[in-house]
Amino acid sequence: MHYSQVQLATTEAEKPTPIAKAVPQEAPPTQQPENLDLPADDQVPIETPSFDYTKYMISLFARNFYNFKLSALCMAFIINFFLLFYRVSKLS
Repeated sequence: MHYSQVQLATTEAEKPTPIAKAVPQEAPPTQQPENLDLPADDQVPIETPSFDYTKYMISLFARNFYNFKLSALCMAFIINFFLLFYRVSKLS
């Protein structure tokens, strides 16, 4: 028997089973209490935590301390280089 003449026999057990798609199930309706003591205007406000900007800025400078130090050093060298060749001329 030649290789091209070989046919693979597949039985029903060997065939891949199709994957069933998941059907979303609807959630049961939630029950709201009917006798609310608070009217709509008197609801309790939700407190949101305030953002501490000073702590944020201090931590920003603390994280990038060496980057700021290096950039300040480079800026000082550039300013000194400009001042080294700066020439003051008198107006007559």
